[in-house]
Amino acid sequence: MPKIVLRDEKTPSDIRRLTVYDHEGGLRLDGWDLGDGVEQFYGSREYEWTCDVAASEFAALVRALGGSPGEDVWEVIRRTCIDDPNRLFSAITDAKIPHQWWSRVGD
Repeated sequence: MPKIVLRDEKTPSDIRRLTVYDHEGGLRLDGWDLGDGVEQFYGSREYEWTCDVAASEFAALVRALGGSPGEDVWEVIRRTCIDDPNRLFSAITDAKIPHQWWSRVGD
C-alpha cells in the first residue's frame, strides 16, 4: 500500500502530521495537528481531518500537480509535494477535483 509522509513536525509545544495513502483504491490525505498552535486557533488542542479522492480522479489530480498523462499518481505526489506539504490539498481544491471531506476539532 503506498504511503507518503508529507509532514511530520514535532516541537516542544506542537505536533503536525500529514500523510497520504491508499484508501479503498483511491487516496486519503490525512492531517493531524496537536498542541498550542491548534489551541490558539480553534480553542482546542487537537484538529484532525481527511480528504478522500477516488481512483477515477487520479488523471485529473496528476494534471493538477503538473504531471504528464499516464504518470503514476503516487510518483507525481512524491515528486511535487514532499517539499510543499500543502500542495496536494491545494491542487485538489483549486482544480475542483471531487473529494470527500471530514474534520474534527477536540480532544
